[in-house]
Amino acid sequence: MAEKCTQLKHDSDGHVIECNFIFTDTFDMNELKCIEIEPEMLDDLKNGQLEIRGGANDETVLVSSNKSYLVRQHDSSNTILLTSYNHTRRLHRDANDKENAYMHVMDDMEDNADAGECTESVLSAISCVYILEQQPPRLNELHDILYQRPYTGAPTPAVTPFDDTEHDAEHDTDDHKQAACIDLSFDSLKLLAQCSDEELIHALDEIDAIQIQNEWRVSLKLLAQCSDEELTHALDEIDAIQIQNEWRVIDEKYLSSCFQDVLYCVMEHSMDSKNLNIDDVTRNTAQFPHEMVVHCIRIHSVSRAPNEDGRWVLDEVKVSLFCAKQVILQQSSGEEWMRHSQFMQEWSDSLPYELTADVAILSGHFLSVYAKRCGENVWYILEEKELSLKPKERFQKLFAMKEQWNMQEITPYMTTLIKTGYNVDKLLLKHARMIRSKDDQGKELKSYISRTVKRK
Repeated sequence: MAEKCTQLKHDSDGHVIECNFIFTDTFDMNELKCIEIEPEMLDDLKNGQLEIRGGANDETVLVSSNKSYLVRQHDSSNTILLTSYNHTRRLHRDANDKENAYMHVMDDMEDNADAGECTESVLSAISCVYILEQQPPRLNELHDILYQRPYTGAPTPAVTPFDDTEHDAEHDTDDHKQAACIDLSFDSLKLLAQCSDEELIHALDEIDAIQIQNEWRVSLKLLAQCSDEELTHALDEIDAIQIQNEWRVIDEKYLSSCFQDVLYCVMEHSMDSKNLNIDDVTRNTAQFPHEMVVHCIRIHSVSRAPNEDGRWVLDEVKVSLFCAKQVILQQSSGEEWMRHSQFMQEWSDSLPYELTADVAILSGHFLSVYAKRCGENVWYILEEKELSLKPKERFQKLFAMKEQWNMQEITPYMTTLIKTGYNVDKLLLKHARMIRSKDDQGKELKSYISRTVKRK
C-alpha cells in the first residue's frame, strides 16, 4: 500500500491547495468503527452514558440516557478513509493505553496552508458505517422474569433466564421448573460454567451480574435492552417495587390483602382519602411492612407521589377498580366470573360512600361476555398490562376469552403494544380477521375474530 496519497482541495479563501494524506504506522483496515449518532446524543457520549446492552444472541442495541436504538450495518461500495480532519482535531493513539486506543484527542494537527499545502493522517479505512434506528424498549424477557417470581412477603427462589430456550408456561416440564429455581451461589455457578474462579468472576462482570444475599443475579438493564429512563418507566408501569436491592412485582393476593387493609383503616378511622397521612395509616396497619403499605398507597394514588404537604390523594378510579376486582375474587363460589346483575350490585355495595360504580372505567381491566347458560353477560377480570408482550400470545388469550370483538372493545387491550411501537391496524391485520355485518337499522358493523377460525 502506498505511504501517502494527494488530493487537490479548496481552502477557506477559495484557493486551491495540495493536501497530502499520510498513512500512519498504526493504520489498519477496519481498525476503527464509524457510527452515526443524533446531535442530542453528544452530551451522553461526552458523559459516558452511551452503552450497548444485550446478550450474545441479542440484536445490538445502543442506549442513551433516555432512548434505545437498534444498530444497523450500512455497507458501502467504496472504501472510506478516516482522517484526522485538519480544520478541527485529530485522534491520537496512545501506545501505553491499548484498551482505549484512539480515544485521546489532540489539537496538534500539522497545517501548512501558508505553503499552499496541508497534511492529514489516515488513521483507518472502513467499508461500512453503522446507523441507528430508534426503537421502543424490549420488555418481553423482563416481564417473563419478574412475573415468574412475584413477591409474596417472603423470600422466593430466583428465576434463571435462559437465552437459548423458549419457555412455555402451559407445557412446563419438571426439568424446566427445577432449572428455573436453580441455585445461583458462586460454588454452584462454577460447576455450571466449568471454568476457573477468575474466569467466572470476569464472565459475571461482563453481563453486569450483581451479588445479592450470596446469589448472583443478572442486571435488568441487560434483559430489557433499553435506557435507564425507559427501564424505570417500564417498572413503574407494572407497579414493581425494589425490595432488598431487587426489583419485584407483588403477588396479586398479597397486594390485594395489603390495600384492603389500608381501605378498612381509612374507613374505620374516617380518614380523608384525598388528604391521607401515611403515618396515620401505618400506625393502624401493623400486619404489613411499612414499605408495602406505602407502595399500595402510591400505586393507587393520583400522581404516585405525595403533595407539597406530604399528604397522599387516593385515585377514585383506581380504588373503584380495586373494589370491583375484590368482588369477583372473594366470591364464595370460587368462580372466576360473575353475572352482570350480581356484579353491579355487589360492586356498588363494596365502594366507599363517596364513590359510585361506573362501567366505563372497566375497559382494559374487565371483560364482559354473553353467557347463554346465564341468559345475560358475565364479567371476568382481564388486565391489559398482565397480557403477554408477544402479539401472537396476546391475541390467542383474547380470542380464547371472547370469540368476537369490535374495535372499541379490543383497542384498550393493545395499549402496551402501542406504547412499544406497534400499530393497531397492522396488529389486527396480522393476527385477526375482520368480518362485516349490519345492525337492525342496516348500519354496517365491523368486528374481529381469530385467524384460526375456519370460514363458514
